[in-house]
Amino acid sequence: MKTAVIGGGILGLTLAHRLAAQGQAVDLLEAEPALGGLAAAHDYGPDLGLAGDLRWNRTGTGYYARGRMYDMNGNADFLRFPLLTLIDKARLAAMVIYATRLAKPDDLYRISAEEWLSRICGRRAYSVFWQPLLKAKFGPFHDQVAAVFIYATLVRLFGARSAAAGAESLGYVSGGYRRILERFAERLRARGTTIRTSAKVAAIGPAPAPSGGDGCRVEWGGEAATYDQVFFTAPTRLARRVVAPGYLPHVEAVERENPTSAHYLGVACLVLALEKPLTPYYVLNIGESSIELTGLIEMTNLISPVSSTFSSARFTT
Repeated sequence: MKTAVIGGGILGLTLAHRLAAQGQAVDLLEAEPALGGLAAAHDYGPDLGLAGDLRWNRTGTGYYARGRMYDMNGNADFLRFPLLTLIDKARLAAMVIYATRLAKPDDLYRISAEEWLSRICGRRAYSVFWQPLLKAKFGPFHDQVAAVFIYATLVRLFGARSAAAGAESLGYVSGGYRRILERFAERLRARGTTIRTSAKVAAIGPAPAPSGGDGCRVEWGGEAATYDQVFFTAPTRLARRVVAPGYLPHVEAVERENPTSAHYLGVACLVLALEKPLTPYYVLNIGESSIELTGLIEMTNLISPVSSTFSSARFTT
């Protein structure tokens, strides 16, 4: 089967990697000159043979609200957190256990995070704890975010917390994402995948499939090819621009089933090089409505500086 994967971000690379491992002939088309797109949190070490280059450090997490920072590194910190009542905390703890052990992610695409969290945690805990974080991250769309986002975040965070005997621990590959992307490209090419960069797709339409039956014709940069199947990993608003009219109902169906997919929010990061750390945390979540920032990420609280005397801090909004 001949397959096209459109989009060379982490999702597209991972999908192409798995399809190629199944023996499919894959073309990966990326509009930009280099692979990468937006980075996603995932342990690529074992998959790509980089396990020996993973570096693990104990990290800290904080929560800023009402003018002060609170440690959020374990159960004791959570129990001391003064902005929630004991009932709020009990319901929030129950929700975390349910989300990480029992929840079915496929069921959470069609319910908003607001509805899901309010129902399980209670309206007060939602408005005090969750809503400021969602507003900071998603702005006017905070009440439309699918509950699966919260599910995925909790699974990732509590997976990190259990990695080192109960202490929160995060890892990074020596050499950073450039090294990961280089290895992705090596593995894909070794499995016969054709990687095309600077290949901005202009049109996707129906055509006879190479193996017979219905297929798709993809056009980019004056070139074209036909495929048995096409996976479009970029936002649906971009799909609307390039698909033939007959494919629009498929795009619209995705947007109906996943309401937030029609919107795509960028992230603006302010990067500072400082002489000393601002906080003891790798991640400081900001739950203060008067501050229009998602959080503070201090990279040198994760990656120890080797030859630099500066601390790196990144504000996101």
